[in-house]
Amino acid sequence: MIYPDFSGIRPARIRVDPLRDKLRLGREEAGRAARESREELSRDLAKLSETNPASLDRARTTLNAGVREPQDGNEKQLESVQKGLGERQSLATGAGDREATQRAERLPNPAHREERAA
Repeated sequence: MIYPDFSGIRPARIRVDPLRDKLRLGREEAGRAARESREELSRDLAKLSETNPASLDRARTTLNAGVREPQDGNEKQLESVQKGLGERQSLATGAGDREATQRAERLPNPAHREERAA
């Protein structure tokens, strides 16, 4: 029996090399994409680091102004209320004094009794 000569044929290696090439290219593309993503992320983070303090300052200024306005209004209202209470207290004190005087005038005066008795 005569056997065919297969010495010139490279069996499975021929099919494996293109697959390896495709895998290598896929890894390289994935590595490139990951590098680009990291670089973009680093740029965005640097930009945020630069703009964030200014944004925070603007927010603080706005917040402080928003809080200060009602406080000023509240202080004015409180002063007005205190002034009104002071006026009412003086009126009440005056009214109390007047009532006490009127009551005292209605009470019999011991000095008048002595005068009547004499």
